[in-house]
Amino acid sequence: MPVYGLFVESVDLGPYLEDLGRDMHDSAPSCQIHVQAVTGIHVPTNQAINIGIVVSELVTNATKHAYPGRSDQQVWVKLSGVPSEPLTLSIRDQGVGLPGDAEGGAATGMGMRILTAILQQMNASVSINRARGTEFVISIPIEAAPN
Repeated sequence: MPVYGLFVESVDLGPYLEDLGRDMHDSAPSCQIHVQAVTGIHVPTNQAINIGIVVSELVTNATKHAYPGRSDQQVWVKLSGVPSEPLTLSIRDQGVGLPGDAEGGAATGMGMRILTAILQQMNASVSINRARGTEFVISIPIEAAPN
């Protein structure tokens, strides 16, 4: 029997990303996923889903590629910002760094091409830090959440 009227119009990103981090850890138990996320930033559900896809893709890439042959994998996800201003989302590892063909953030795999399309759709900007491992820092304009 279909259920009507249960559409969730907005999501608090902090708890959503914390739940996502726990779910990802369950599927990649050799990786410690640390999530630090502010609460009280509500975005429309479609934007939260897109942000979740971005986080999932970047964490998955880190667990697959950043720590070859190592079992001491760690990834940090950090969400900061205040309501009505662009969010800063950081996904960081301390692995081997990006391969040479990924310099400049070039989208090489299917997942990275999808990620790039989602980020463009959200009008987000991305910078990549390569000091110790790799850190993607994403600035995301917030859409107004429905009241």
